[in-house]
Amino acid sequence: MPINVNFDAPPTPPSSTDKTNFRLRYDAFLAYIQSLGAKLITFVTQINDLESNVNAKEESAVAASNIAIALINYKGLFIQGTSSALVGESWTYAGFYYRCSINTSNNPISEPASWTPLSVGAQIHSAIAKTSLDNADEFGFWDSLTLTFKKITYAVLMYSPSFTGSPSMNGAVLSPFTGFKNYIIDGHFDFWYEATSITATFNGIGTPYASTMWKYGRANTTFTGVATISSIVGGGLKVQPTVADTSLTSGDMATILQSLEGNNIANLAGKTVTLSFTVNTNKLGDYGIGFYDGTGLAYLTPKKYTVSATGKTRYSVSFTMPSTITKDTSGRFDIHFTLAADASRAGSLFPTGATIVNLFDSTSNYFEIYEVQLEEGSVATTFQNVPTGIEEMRVMRYFEKSYDNNTYFSGARITATTTFQGAIIEFKVAKRGVPIITLYSFAGTAGTIDFQGTGSLITNLTAAADRITTHKCGIYSASTAGMTVGQAGYCIGGFKADARL
Repeated sequence: MPINVNFDAPPTPPSSTDKTNFRLRYDAFLAYIQSLGAKLITFVTQINDLESNVNAKEESAVAASNIAIALINYKGLFIQGTSSALVGESWTYAGFYYRCSINTSNNPISEPASWTPLSVGAQIHSAIAKTSLDNADEFGFWDSLTLTFKKITYAVLMYSPSFTGSPSMNGAVLSPFTGFKNYIIDGHFDFWYEATSITATFNGIGTPYASTMWKYGRANTTFTGVATISSIVGGGLKVQPTVADTSLTSGDMATILQSLEGNNIANLAGKTVTLSFTVNTNKLGDYGIGFYDGTGLAYLTPKKYTVSATGKTRYSVSFTMPSTITKDTSGRFDIHFTLAADASRAGSLFPTGATIVNLFDSTSNYFEIYEVQLEEGSVATTFQNVPTGIEEMRVMRYFEKSYDNNTYFSGARITATTTFQGAIIEFKVAKRGVPIITLYSFAGTAGTIDFQGTGSLITNLTAAADRITTHKCGIYSASTAGMTVGQAGYCIGGFKADARL
């Protein structure tokens, strides 16, 4: 409520020395006093209302500030040598706000690629203190910190645009990439480096890979289910049973899963996260989702979702991550999309007391999954389409192969006294750990390479990798077949570098 009370000047008060006007002035002054009392009451009421309104707005502003700070995951002032930022965190440095896009212990000035500016402003740097300016072309200011007059030596403008809605330029919608909110790698199922379709036997030891980043979970039991797992044009993964198993026994399981590296998810320890995904299947009913804690070596409480109709449908579940997640290169969290599981798997791959479908009870069934996203918070947001080139770099941290087997390796050489071929492979992206190297000849024979000498191609020379690091490796062949001492030429072939979890 605004304050709208107007106070008028009082009339001339009555006086005993002015008997003629005493009564008239007395009446006028009394009326004024009565009016003043009413105005004072109104005034005090408006003052109290104003105080309440100000307090309410203050509380609202504080609440809004707290919410804003929470939303940007603000951590405070970044101190070089002390602070360490994780993806999604916001920090201030040199008077500006930044959001971390790549885990780093370096500040935004020394390592700008790991940060996204959130502030819009100008930064003026001055290094020369002067008592006056030399000429009209110079510019200076009074530095209130050092209490000296300074000449401007250079200025740096730092600018980061902020968009609301869907900004556009020349009719094209702009969609700036602002960092990784999705902790799943290749949630769009775009990368199938080894094959776009495989035959998966869901009984055996280990969890083989179906696509480059997605595995299928199985157990060494009597389960006889077999399926074709294949890529869906436009992005997606399809499971099509080819051998049915209608009677599950103890330990049987069939899942599609991804293992997450500790370095990438340690910041999520103890936090609420949301897993969202799109499913299309003709096998209706309840499906389970299992979560394995690779630090605590135990399953978390599983979740389930219900498919009630055929057709692409978006689902989401929220849960709390383990309170402790080791930050290292090991697999520290597995997410299982359960397709079939015996009752013995209740409490791990589907909730206790629930009954889930068996996708493998008929070879007519199918299961398709698209756009898997794991993000911080309790609300599922729109799937993040990471630029393909960036996502491929994330994938190649775990697996890389040459695009064909007709590759000239660098550094081919021949010693002066023996027949020996050697070369170097430098990986496009540093690997998670020391990878397993498989070499291929031009014809695709594993464990061999070819040698292009002067005028001749010598094929299928037995070869091996050595001095393997996360960044590169050497390859060599000591085979003498068809070689002459000192012969010059090039090593030819292909390779796979596998550092997956």
